[in-house]
Order: sequence, then structure tokens, then C-alpha cells
Amino acid sequence: YNYKAFAVLYVDDEEMSLSSFTLAYEDEFRILTASNAKEGLRLLEQHKDEIGLLMTDQRILAAMRLAMMVAIPCSAVSGNQFVSVTTTMVRLTLDHGLAPASAFGFVLYSNILCGPMKQHPLGYRFGKLAMDLVEKLDLPDMYPIVALSFESSVRHWVDHQSNSLAPLLEGYRLGTSQGDFGTATLCAVNHCTQMLQSGRPLDQVLATMIEILAGLERIKQAGHLITIRIERAAVDALVR
Repeated sequence: YNYKAFAVLYVDDEEMSLSSFTLAYEDEFRILTASNAKEGLRLLEQHKDEIGLLMTDQRILAAMRLAMMVAIPCSAVSGNQFVSVTTTMVRLTLDHGLAPASAFGFVLYSNILCGPMKQHPLGYRFGKLAMDLVEKLDLPDMYPIVALSFESSVRHWVDHQSNSLAPLLEGYRLGTSQGDFGTATLCAVNHCTQMLQSGRPLDQVLATMIEILAGLERIKQAGHLITIRIERAAVDALVR
């Protein structure tokens, strides 16, 4: 196999690490290096059809993973802590380059911008950036949580709510297949709610609700079934 068919982009702020990485792997792989996020983004855009792997400073990757783990618990405890963790993720990305968790940081930041800061266009741009990163970096495990956050809390400020339906359904499908049942269920619940709110035909809404209810029962997500059952009862009454 020709491993030089695609390039490896390595972003690190230490020149010695960049040199060592290049010397170690340049015989087998085509290596692109950047010493900061700005240069990394420029190379990513310039070679977007050639780059097959993006790597960054391992210490930063560990810090990003840790921040991702604590961000949601922080949101339930302290708004200030949530903002601090989120902005730290964004700042680390801007300083050191993209990591898989960068998409999560960007989408959380989009929620802050569209919520308390009321900067809806900018928040929408950060949320779209998060979704684009998940697709361009091929991060299916990140898709459900990023889609849930963007499609349920951000998109509707700028775009029509109906455009959230397909991403939420895909988040439900991917989350279920990956065993992330909690996030998958929330994607499903929001999908049903937004179908009803966006004015889809009631018979179509009802059929989707019945199908999703059956799916959630199979994966033992009884705690969230009541939300869809209440909405289904309302749709049943309207159909009659």
C-alpha cells in the first residue's frame, strides 16, 4: 500500500518535536508540520483533499479529553465553571491546533454565544464549524453529542428548524450503533419534538414517533419514553 498517497499533518509548538516526528516517519509517510494553530489551519485548508491524519501535541490531546469529560458535569454545578472549561478548550485549540475534542469545545462555545451572550450569528458559525470538523476529520463517535448540542440549541436561531431533523436522526442512529444510548435517546426525543414544531404532516410525525418509541424500548431507555408518549398523545388527538 502506498502510505504517501495521503499526508499526515502534525501540529506542535515545539520545533524539536516537529523535527523528530518528521525524521522518524518521512520515509514511510508524507509529513506536513505546523508550529501553531494558524499555520495548521492554513495547511488543512490548502491540502484538505490530501490529509489523511491530523496529529497534535499529546499533552494537549490529554488536556482536551479531560476538559471534554468535565464540561457537562460542570454545566450542572456552576455556569462559571462551564464557561471556563469551554473557553479553555477553544483557547487550547487556537493555540495548539485541532484535536478530536475541538469540535465539542466549539459546539459548547456556540451554546454560550447563542445563550447568555445573545450573539446568535457568531454562535451559529461556531456550531457549524463543529459539525464540519466532525465530518471532515471523520469522527463518528463525536457526531451524536455535537449534533445534539448544535441542532437542539443553536441552529434554530439562524436557520429553519426543519434542517435539524436529519442530523438529529443520524445522531440517534450513530449513538445507538456505538452504544451511546443516552445521547442517542436525546437526539431521538429532540427529533420528534422538532418534527412536530416544524410543521411536518401529522401522519408522518406519528409514524416516526411510533418507530422511535419501539427503538427506545429495545435499548431500555424508559426514562425518556414519557416525553415522546405525551407528544404522541397530542398528535393522536389532532389526527382524530
